Amino acid sequence: MQMERHTERLTYIEVKELIQKGKDTVILPIGTMEAHGPHLPLSTDVLIPVSLAERVADAVDGLIAPPIYYGVTRTLLAYSGSLMIPSEVFKEYVKAILISFARHGFKKAIVINGHGGHLNELKEIAIEVWTKSQLKTVMFHWWIALDEFTKDFFKERSGHAAIDETAMIMAIDDSLVKKELYSEEALATNMQGVDIYPFHGSVILYNRGEGLPTFDMAKATEYFEGVARKATEIIKEIVTKWDKI
Repeated sequence: MQMERHTERLTYIEVKELIQKGKDTVILPIGTMEAHGPHLPLSTDVLIPVSLAERVADAVDGLIAPPIYYGVTRTLLAYSGSLMIPSEVFKEYVKAILISFARHGFKKAIVINGHGGHLNELKEIAIEVWTKSQLKTVMFHWWIALDEFTKDFFKERSGHAAIDETAMIMAIDDSLVKKELYSEEALATNMQGVDIYPFHGSVILYNRGEGLPTFDMAKATEYFEGVARKATEIIKEIVTKWDKI
């Protein structure tokens, strides 16, 4: 029987025994509640990290902590259901969680992040946690780390709620993708030198005309598998080299 890796499904006794047996790596999925076009769920930035965590966990022999659903949402805050945690509150909250991991014996933390609004906060958290608790921490921003893979796979740039995130959610649970609600009226292109609050579209392209959702299930499944494989390779290499420090 496959080992249960989600800590919320384990007792404290089981978690303690697993740590004592050398399971010293914990994976924390982080995202936010934010509009992702008219066709994807508000929890898109959480669902993807959770699914990737489940793939990575076996490779690094890690446990999976419950995800953080709330983050630093800014430009899309005007859209219904999008929620905002102030930067300083988010930092203290995540930092406290990571330090608690260290207190209980975890030596390594893998944060799989799905949201671009708190990149700076996560970097600062990683530095502070390491200096205060010696918890080795990697902040893995999946869409940035795999940007080249995505461009090679789709032959075009991705975006927010665009071809890449739509494919990932389709592969995770296609019932969550509301193709019938999708409209190109939701499209907007992010432009250098132009700051907009709130943003004027909930599907954000990085290059005009590139990255539109395709709703191709076969392609989506292939893309998800490629992302999961590449993410696992990168994270496993980091953890393996950590063991030599």
